Amino acid sequence: MNVFFTDLDDTLFASLGKHGVDDTSPDAIAENQLHPEAFLKGGDPICYSSSRHRALRGLMERQDGLMIPVTARSVDVLGRTTIADYDFAICSNGAVLLDGGGVVDAQWQGRVTDLLRRYQPAMDAFLVANQDWSLRHDIRHWLVKEPGLGPTYYCAKSNVGRLQDLNRAADTLRESPPDWVGTIHCNGNNLALIPKGISKRDAVEDLLGRLRKRYASITTFGIGDSVTDWPFMSVCDFAITPTGSQLAGLVRQAAGSPE
Repeated sequence: MNVFFTDLDDTLFASLGKHGVDDTSPDAIAENQLHPEAFLKGGDPICYSSSRHRALRGLMERQDGLMIPVTARSVDVLGRTTIADYDFAICSNGAVLLDGGGVVDAQWQGRVTDLLRRYQPAMDAFLVANQDWSLRHDIRHWLVKEPGLGPTYYCAKSNVGRLQDLNRAADTLRESPPDWVGTIHCNGNNLALIPKGISKRDAVEDLLGRLRKRYASITTFGIGDSVTDWPFMSVCDFAITPTGSQLAGLVRQAAGSPE
C-alpha cells in the first residue's frame, strides 16, 4: 500500500506570484497553463497549479494507495480547494485529523483540546499585544480557529508584500519565543507561530500507527516545500520536495550547489 502524505500550498499549487505571473487576466493564466485550485470565500481563485503540479497530483491519484493532505489550512479553508477526494486529511498544522468523509477524528481532537485550551489566554494576549505592530507595518494577523478547538495557531501576512517585516519579526521571536510557542515558521508571505505539542509530524505519526495496524505492508512518501514540513517528511520512507522550495534551497546551500 502506497501512502502519500502531501503538503498543499507551494507543493501542489501556489499563488500567481510564486508562479512568476504578474498578469491576472484569463489569457495570461491560460498562456501559462495554470488551473485554479484554491479559492477565497467569495469564490475568486487565489492559488493555481502548473502542469508539473498536476502531473505530481495525477501520479498520486493513479496509485493504488492513499493520498493524505497535511496542511496548515483550517478545515474550512481546505474545503475551498479542489482537494475534495482524500482518504484522510491533517489540517491546522496537525491540530485536526479528518477521515475521508471530512469527519473530525474524536480521538485526536480529544488529545489536542486540553492542550490548546491551556494556551488560549496566552495566544489571545499575543494577538492583542501585536496589534500596533501589525498596523504600523500593514500586516494582517489572526488566530486560526477550528470548531470545538478554538485558536490553533497564530498567522501573519503582509498586505504590501514586505516580506522583510515578517522575517525580522520571526528572527526577534526566535531570540525570545513566547512560552506557548513550539514552532516559528516563516516562508514567503507567511509567519506562523504554532503552539507546543501541535505539529504535522505528531499527527502523521499517530495516523501512521493506525495504518500499519490496518495494512500488512505500506510504503510512505512525505511531500512538502518548507522547513517545517521536513519533520513529517522525515518519518516517511521517501521525501519529495519541489526544486524551487525553501527546503530544497537549504539542501543546495548545504551541498554548496548553485541556485
